[in-house]
Amino acid sequence: MEGAQTGLAVPTYMDIDSIEELDGSVVSHITGIDAGAGVNSTTETVLEEYEIDDVQLQSSFDAAMTQELSTHIENEEPIVVTGWQPHWKFNTHDLKFLEDPKGIYQEDGEIRTIVREGLEEDDPVAFQILDNFYWTTEDMNEVMLKISEEEIDEVEAAEQWIDDNRETVDEWLDVEE
Repeated sequence: MEGAQTGLAVPTYMDIDSIEELDGSVVSHITGIDAGAGVNSTTETVLEEYEIDDVQLQSSFDAAMTQELSTHIENEEPIVVTGWQPHWKFNTHDLKFLEDPKGIYQEDGEIRTIVREGLEEDDPVAFQILDNFYWTTEDMNEVMLKISEEEIDEVEAAEQWIDDNRETVDEWLDVEE
């Protein structure tokens, strides 16, 4: 998958487009996720590098962050959250990443399939299927949204996505035996 991204995200109704515009007059804190998460560590670096002294990073966890995001959006209040794609919150809320002129956050990242050494020789069909596998952030967000909102397990969400995207999956499975 290409297009993975991390950064600070805000609702599109907010009149801010860049981290350079972020200060205490916009929000008093950034709602993050788990204290040890990479996006939180990077956000601490961002606050230092952009010299944003009057905004604090508030660690939380994913469910609490998304609930706070939803509440603020319902009330059209300002909020800044740590963001990453893929994540279902981009399917349920109209969000944008703040521009990062210093390039501290990952932009246009990739998620790659990793296989064990020798798989191509031992099982060329399996290797070719895994090599063909490709989906978009929107695809992954859709599956994640089903898991979160419909409270179904990962297997059922994946099965539903496969049923809805049969042509794509058939392309992955079109291998030479």
